[in-house]
Formats: sequence, C-alpha cells, structure tokens
Amino acid sequence: NKTMASQGEDTLVVGGEQSHVLLDALPYLDNEYENPAVQAAVRSMIEAEMAAIQPRDYLAHLPPPPDLDFPENPVLAAEMKRIAQGQRMAPLDISRYEVPAPPKELARDATAWRNAITNAKAQLEHQHNRLANLELAKKFGPQ
Repeated sequence: NKTMASQGEDTLVVGGEQSHVLLDALPYLDNEYENPAVQAAVRSMIEAEMAAIQPRDYLAHLPPPPDLDFPENPVLAAEMKRIAQGQRMAPLDISRYEVPAPPKELARDATAWRNAITNAKAQLEHQHNRLANLELAKKFGPQ
C-alpha cells in the first residue's frame, strides 16, 4: 500500500484510492477532548459517519477458506475437535527438564548421586543447545 500526501494539496492516496482530507487536529494543542461533552459529541459524530458508510468486503478477492477436515490425520482431527469444543489444552509435561536430587533413602548412595549429576549435566547441555539454536535463528533466521 502506498500512502502519499503532497504539500499544498489536501489529497491523500492510500492503496491507489484518492480522497481529499483536511487534517486540522493538533492533539498537543486541542485539549478540549478531555471534556466529557466534547467526547460524547465526537463519539456521536463518528457513529453517524459510520452508519452512513457502506462497508466494503475486503476479503472478496480471496479464495474461500480451505476445508479443515483431517480424516487422514487423527491427531489433527482430535485437536481441531478440542478447539471447536472450547476445551483448554492440557499443560505441557516439563518433568523431563527437572533436575531432582536422589530420593532420601539414597542420599548416601554415590551411584544415585552420579546418576543425578549426569542427568543435571545432560539437562544443562540441552539448555545450552537450545540457547545456541535460538541465537543462530535470531542471527540467520528470517526477520
């Protein structure tokens, strides 16, 4: 969309359509708008103008939306059904990202602590990989 206004003319071109516009409001000087009576008058003028305008169908040039029926994919079909019924999505299971200490009964077991430390290192490395991927996507990904 191209917007153009030339000095000395009251012509505004938006999206190839030309109309005559006179901008006469200076919000930093026109402080009467704070008055509730002025607000009501402005609101009624806007409503009267909107009632006189025949709305344009801005989507007429687009093809009809696709049929979102997924008979070949039961996962997508179930998800679309859940959304249509207004049900909330089940919370994500983030337990695999936890780094628990060994249970109390294994608090003195060196093997249990080694396993916990190995898990913590794996989780930390996974987070480092996620961070590196995010930084690469930010630097080289689409804007």
